[in-house]
Amino acid sequence: MNRYRVVAALSAAIGLSVLGTLSCAAWAQDANAPANSAPAAPPTAPADQGPAAAAGSGNQLQEVVVTAERRATDVMSTAISVDAVSGAALSDKQMVTVSDLQLSVPDYQVNQTGLYDSINIRGIGNNAITPTIQPGVAVFHDGLLAPETVGIDTPFYDIADTEVLRGPQGTLVSAASTGGSVQINSNDPNFRGINGYVEGLIGNYSDNKLDGAINLPVNDTFAARVAFNVEKRGSFYKDQGSVEDPGITDPYSDPGQIDQENVRLSFLWKPSDNYNLLLKIEDNYSNPGGQAGEPNQATFAPITSGGVALPCPNGANAAGRCYASAYATYGTGVPYLLNFQNPLLEDKQTERRYNLDQHFTLPDGIVLRSLTGYQRFGSLEAEDFAYSSYTTVPNQPFYDNTGPHDDYYSEDLSIISPTGGRLSYIAGADWFYRYTPVEIWIAPTNAVPLPGLLVAGEIDASAITEGLFGNIDYKVTNTLTFDIGLRGNWDEFFNRGYNCTYIGACNFTTPTANISYTPGNTRTFKDNPPTGKVGLNWQPSDANFFYAFFARGYKPGNYNTTALGSAPAPELKPEHVNDWELGWKGKLLDNHLQMQLGGFYMNYQDMQFTEYYIPDAASIPFNVGSSTIDGLEFSLTGKFGGFGTDVNAAYLHSRIGDVPAQVASYQLPGYVTQFAQKQCAGGEAPSPTPGGCFDFAPYTYNLSGEVNPYSPKLTASIDLTYTIALGNDELTPRVSFSHTDKQYGSLFQTDNTQIMGARNLLDAALTFNAGPWELQVFGNNLTNQFYLDGIGGGGSEVYYGAPRTFGLHARRDF
Repeated sequence: MNRYRVVAALSAAIGLSVLGTLSCAAWAQDANAPANSAPAAPPTAPADQGPAAAAGSGNQLQEVVVTAERRATDVMSTAISVDAVSGAALSDKQMVTVSDLQLSVPDYQVNQTGLYDSINIRGIGNNAITPTIQPGVAVFHDGLLAPETVGIDTPFYDIADTEVLRGPQGTLVSAASTGGSVQINSNDPNFRGINGYVEGLIGNYSDNKLDGAINLPVNDTFAARVAFNVEKRGSFYKDQGSVEDPGITDPYSDPGQIDQENVRLSFLWKPSDNYNLLLKIEDNYSNPGGQAGEPNQATFAPITSGGVALPCPNGANAAGRCYASAYATYGTGVPYLLNFQNPLLEDKQTERRYNLDQHFTLPDGIVLRSLTGYQRFGSLEAEDFAYSSYTTVPNQPFYDNTGPHDDYYSEDLSIISPTGGRLSYIAGADWFYRYTPVEIWIAPTNAVPLPGLLVAGEIDASAITEGLFGNIDYKVTNTLTFDIGLRGNWDEFFNRGYNCTYIGACNFTTPTANISYTPGNTRTFKDNPPTGKVGLNWQPSDANFFYAFFARGYKPGNYNTTALGSAPAPELKPEHVNDWELGWKGKLLDNHLQMQLGGFYMNYQDMQFTEYYIPDAASIPFNVGSSTIDGLEFSLTGKFGGFGTDVNAAYLHSRIGDVPAQVASYQLPGYVTQFAQKQCAGGEAPSPTPGGCFDFAPYTYNLSGEVNPYSPKLTASIDLTYTIALGNDELTPRVSFSHTDKQYGSLFQTDNTQIMGARNLLDAALTFNAGPWELQVFGNNLTNQFYLDGIGGGGSEVYYGAPRTFGLHARRDF
């Protein structure tokens, strides 16, 4: 679909919405929905309600409402493995991004590598960070899809709730979602008068944060809400090189800081019970001052060929073991201590979202919904992946990745029936278009590159995803419901690569002035497989709900396009997931206790992963095989007087089947990739020169039988609170503990060069509530455990999780 079709489709969708707005507004003046009609806008969980929220009596658990499947339902009677965390719980636990959900959501992992956040649920999601690949965990901000690994870590502020859906969502989620989905819902305007909140935080590392919201009802039919967030915090990392290298001016900050400004404007127009229009406009800015990755210090035993040890490609330590990173000796080897010596580091990110959500309620209770969206994401990234001074280390690359803007357009139309009868249904269509240009400049910093050496490139990626979906619930009896859903997918991806070479001396101010662009590979991929779900739900009483289903999920394939301009890489086949699940949700002890238990078995086909591809002499995404995944998930929420508990745990087991032999790129000599060497033919002698060949056999491994990357066997968390009454006020101590087993960031799991070890994090807080006031003292990672939270660059760099943090948090509701 060309750009004219994109504009035409979006114009048609907006035109339909506007026409519906005018006609429904006029019709609504003298028409009222019947008493049994569905709500005009499916409600999200109230801002003061969470998984462990108490009812008004303080002795029972409240119902937790989720909109995971397009209509508001009680989480305890929703036939899916879903975790809901309210905005209040997010604030109490100092959980501020999608990455922090790992602290309480089992089977949910985020590989954090600076600009990129790769989410995996049950070991499925995204193992290939590139704009040409669509993530397998769909992240939505107020219903708008974030289709890449950038732009998903917008801080939580004025949030109603977050919902994590586990397993393939092949029917109602409007995106590839082989692993699951994350729904982030902000608070809507309301008609309860002027209300809102303001809160502030001060903490160590010079952390200062202020956020809040004010709700302004203009009249009985129109209300507005303004929410904002501003936070500045120093980095956990210190760049010692910036002050030790003569002649280099100190950067204004260390990589990994927080510098964020966010604002959201929301407008609700509800002229009648039959129609409402919700418009949200959001603007986000962030600059962490560059990516704070450190060279991986892991080592491996020297490779042998014919009984003879081959040279270590990246040098060796005192014990004779080979470094896995080419830059290991340039790093400090100390957690949170960098040695970049580069004053040009930055990582500016901007996000803008425009969201128009409309609901029309017909006289028979059927709801027509239109969700129209436009988003623009921009980034300017300047990094030094040599991890050292570019004035003192010869020919180390300065890396600059610029995405001037990503444009996303979307439209989602759905028909939602009321649920009072024997048959209920949801049907609709969705359309999404994105354009992602990525420019990459890799330049030697103190020398003109060798003639013909490729130092820059550009990849333009665009994607169109379209779908028709329908889901039917049929009550066979008053307690037994049959559930069936089907989705038709139509996906088209277009990739174009450019080869770029320098034509003069390096110029960091305007690098494009020194680059000559020539066309590279241009490829288009199309696919349209069906997905869906069939299940059976049994609710013998209000306190017990059982479900069983089979679901099939799908993630599109693509063609690889590289800036190297070599022979086209192989087609990237789609991923498919077949998922069988069985679960029970129960309300026990007069609803003082809620428990969920579920088991699953999944067949994960044609996993997409980035590994070394010999013909291209580069690491690119391709299919590495299939795997089986099974496990158990458990949660228990309790409320007994002032005592509250929230326990979550998951056991995950996976095994990769037959995998084609893979090359360990971190073990290869540097000249192999520099000169793009190919496998030597029979009788051809290896030569470390341009145009030469290389014997890859000693570096090739059989990886069959390994576990899926990002698949810790055990994840668990426990949160304990006890509320003490002090007259009309309350004092609540909280203790939280989370455990995550070791996990791998790669298929190469024998030498532990790409492993993230087990982590055990202890948090605590003491909260005092006095009417509208709340004062909290908190501490996170109290044992100050050093742990890896991300592995990037094909294993060449590592990222540490947050050390011990503590502070004071105050809030005033009005």
